[in-house]
Amino acid sequence: MAAKQAFIDAVSQAAPVILEPIVEMKICVAAEQVGDITGDISARRGVRHRCNR
Repeated sequence: MAAKQAFIDAVSQAAPVILEPIVEMKICVAAEQVGDITGDISARRGVRHRCNR
């Protein structure tokens, strides 16, 4: 019981941050599919940096 409370106290004081993997990738698709692909990336909290047409 004391160990559990000590753990809870330590975590709350540490201000933990969830770390997610970061991957950079290049995706080439037809112009008709850009909207669908952008939606999929955004749904997974991804970020699109540029789009060459």
